[in-house]
Amino acid sequence: MLCPCKEFRLTDLQRILNEQPNISFDALLQKTGAGGTCTACLLDLEYHYTTLPRGGGASAASGRAQRRRETVSLKQRLYRLLDSLSPQTPMPLADYMPVLYGSGFEECVCVANQSLLYESDVCATDMDLTLVVRDEAGHEVHHETHSTNAGTAQRISVSHHLGTPSGEIGIGSVRISRRFRAPGVRGTTRPQVQIVSAGGACAVHSQAPGRLRDRWLSVYHRPTDERLFVSAVNASASPLGVEIAYPFADGAASSSHRLSIPAYGAALHEIILSDPASRVLKGTLFGVRFRTDGLGKMHLFCATPDLDRLSIDHL
Repeated sequence: MLCPCKEFRLTDLQRILNEQPNISFDALLQKTGAGGTCTACLLDLEYHYTTLPRGGGASAASGRAQRRRETVSLKQRLYRLLDSLSPQTPMPLADYMPVLYGSGFEECVCVANQSLLYESDVCATDMDLTLVVRDEAGHEVHHETHSTNAGTAQRISVSHHLGTPSGEIGIGSVRISRRFRAPGVRGTTRPQVQIVSAGGACAVHSQAPGRLRDRWLSVYHRPTDERLFVSAVNASASPLGVEIAYPFADGAASSSHRLSIPAYGAALHEIILSDPASRVLKGTLFGVRFRTDGLGKMHLFCATPDLDRLSIDHL
């Protein structure tokens, strides 16, 4: 299995390459839809696209090579020339994630360097995994590095480094850095963050920071069943401004909530409606708008009223 989201397998890729040996990688992605949902398989798709044999004999292969030479653009030829002259180097990767802590909470970073879906022996190369844990104000409170070799896995608790929160729940952050020791495929090495609470657990994969210039989300207002929180992690050495505005719905006036997050700091905001808006919107959908003026990561948490269970997702 290459792309679980589209159930696209290695045999499917080989069949397409046999039938259309000159298909470009972009055309392959558009034709199959593979790699376009969660994007976790893109590097593995590209690896197999470039290494799998095409169908046909020597004469057919020669003809296909000639046609490929004729259709390759000047830019692609320039890139290939640069690739042939420059040595391959592994790309360091760094993700930023929130860390929740408090009574009954444990958050862990999980990384497994296994073959894709455990169906072959194609693993990522050996790598160094570095975790930097920071508090809400951006101060570093912990730093550690582990070797994550092919065929191994790590599960590392990070929340206990942040102590006891002043309220019912606290927020910090973790930078997850991966440095591979040689060029290769990414395999299953995308980190996962697991949050274990008193009544259950949730998890989500980590991502590199970005900019949310204007993002919208629709949520239900069910105050007796759930609470909604938004986290923001600053991934830069400059202050990060965050604007969260809600509710956007008929019959309710919206208000804006502005957060100023220090360098490498983090913030947690609970979405709470005023009493008039709560009465109007109970049980219905309303819109939430997010804007930032810098580099960071934002997540949405949906929790039970007593915080014994929660879920997390990217914004």
